[in-house]
Amino acid sequence: MSGSLDTMNIPDVNPETIADKAMRALVIQLLNLIEAQATEITTLRVENQQLRDELARLKGWFREA
Repeated sequence: MSGSLDTMNIPDVNPETIADKAMRALVIQLLNLIEAQATEITTLRVENQQLRDELARLKGWFREA
């Protein structure tokens, strides 16, 4: 899947409107999992960019030496 997490069209879901308790609990767990993964993806993207920047800097340094 490509693109930003911001472009994901996740509907606004209110789990309290789900009558089935087991289904409501499952939806809550899944929403929490999605949120945790989105946070981790954002963190990893930042780290990845930092590593790319560092690699580019080092490649430039070695060219000058």
